[in-house]
Amino acid sequence: MKKENHMPGKVTEDKPTFVVSNLGEDRIYGNLFGEVRLINQDGTTYKGKIFKRRITMKNIDNSNYFSFVYETEDNRFFNKGGMPIKKPTNMVKQSDNEDTDESK
Repeated sequence: MKKENHMPGKVTEDKPTFVVSNLGEDRIYGNLFGEVRLINQDGTTYKGKIFKRRITMKNIDNSNYFSFVYETEDNRFFNKGGMPIKKPTNMVKQSDNEDTDESK
């Protein structure tokens, strides 16, 4: 927001601003409509595709269940909370004809 000197109290908005609290590392944010975006460490928004990948997890009683991670085009991985992680070893193999869930 910018205050103009010649009109006291008048405030004009240049463009919407976003508050980002994680400028120490990359992080994925989502909204209620299923859209995700990646904010890089320097505060810029990632322009590539973000894929939702399926992984297999073990429950307390040793039964399997499915969860997911996010993968970017440049092979960075993020957990369900949007925090960066190493590449999971328990990813489910995708079939060739399977459509990927991707967002920009």
